[in-house]
Amino acid sequence: MGNSFFQFKQFRVEQDRCAMKVSTEACLLGAYTANWISYNLMEYPEIKIHKGMDIGAGTGLLSLMLVQNLPDIQMDAIEVELIASVQCRENFHNSPWNSRLKIHPLAFQDFREAENDYDLIISNPPFHENQLNGSRDKENLAYHSTQLRLKELFAGVYRYIRKTGIFFLLIPVYRIDECLNLAREVELDLIHKVFIRSSPNHLDLRCILLFSKINIREADQEIICIRDGNHEYSERFMSLLKNYYLEK
Repeated sequence: MGNSFFQFKQFRVEQDRCAMKVSTEACLLGAYTANWISYNLMEYPEIKIHKGMDIGAGTGLLSLMLVQNLPDIQMDAIEVELIASVQCRENFHNSPWNSRLKIHPLAFQDFREAENDYDLIISNPPFHENQLNGSRDKENLAYHSTQLRLKELFAGVYRYIRKTGIFFLLIPVYRIDECLNLAREVELDLIHKVFIRSSPNHLDLRCILLFSKINIREADQEIICIRDGNHEYSERFMSLLKNYYLEK
């Protein structure tokens, strides 16, 4: 059983009522997104990050990480599972940035806001489709995309993201090609890939994909190992998470 909460430097995530607990990969997605924006957008002055969307918010972790390090952003978080959305709302309320965070307790397909209005969209969606589900409904929603298919996710992202917006997606490596095909269907360009490994001796586990409506750069890629050869957190990982993780 996971802990009932996860304590970060500047905020606390209660998670006892959420099927999707705080994970290392999700923390890496949030930290990488904030870091990429902070360092890369100086290169692209036409891109401004003021309004963001978190699809499948769960505990609200990603939104909280982004508002901590991006002082100009307002986040709309979308969560279909009612109990999780209540806990997300509480986590937002108890944070130092509650005025910049809003939870929408509904399915992404039912979301109705102005189109082409978001500078940043981020998602750590249910990973699996067309696979056997477990016996518990909350876990099925969290890990199996019966409520939100990737095809629907990409179509919705294209609808809501600005021409100069960026979409960050965390996905298992076995679904990368599927995502790239869906992105091409809605004319989203891949601009970066980040392969995540547990250590240098492990195969790629997850991948962060960055998309935009405009081809702002030639697509490139990198590899991030969570731990080094000595089973300690790697320097790259710690550099990204230093603003969030408590020192042990």
